Amino acid sequence: MDKKMNVLDVQIDDCTAKEAMKAVVDYMKTEALNSVEMVTADTLMLASRMPDMKYNMSELDLVLPGDRAVLEVAGVTEKRRFQETEEKTFLKMLLRYLHKNHRSLFLLTDTEEEAEKIAVFLESRYSGIRLTGHALVPEDDSADDWITNQINGVESGVDCILASLSSPVQETFVKRCLPVLNARLWFAPGRSFLPEEGKKISGPIRGFIEKRILKREVEKTKKEG
Repeated sequence: MDKKMNVLDVQIDDCTAKEAMKAVVDYMKTEALNSVEMVTADTLMLASRMPDMKYNMSELDLVLPGDRAVLEVAGVTEKRRFQETEEKTFLKMLLRYLHKNHRSLFLLTDTEEEAEKIAVFLESRYSGIRLTGHALVPEDDSADDWITNQINGVESGVDCILASLSSPVQETFVKRCLPVLNARLWFAPGRSFLPEEGKKISGPIRGFIEKRILKREVEKTKKEG
């Protein structure tokens, strides 16, 4: 992707869901492990206070906006882009692709409860995806070797690693382990991508609050710079 949006010094790919999906399909045809993350206002504000996290995000192959607030602060005005983000169009396209092509997936989460919820969700909506295993990722590197062996040891191979982890655990883990993982795609959709995991505040109100907070953070960064 050539076009970028800069929000709090994080480079976000400026593309439609269809363009992002085309890039992912190309990634799946290569031997290398490519990385994709969807970022929200909360993630960006955390990264703005953590230089290492920001650097790790800059090393990802594709960084996509995960909520409306990110698009608005970045100055995007195209209605279709807002609709795609709110309806999680790219996420649905990717899961349909994995489902249709019977691709294998290894799941990384913070807790057993979340792993179980995601597994149930995938089985009910995208049963064509072959879930080959899951692992919990701690805050430190104590389980890196074990997790790597679990992924690389899958006999049929792993097409996609789906990481539903808290930040900055997610970004530091992928920075440490990406070079030694045998898979085609690392995908981090954000911890609240499940329909039932959404926040209790209604969509429009939540978007307004997130935009105000993110905009305030951007203005603060500009003044300090």
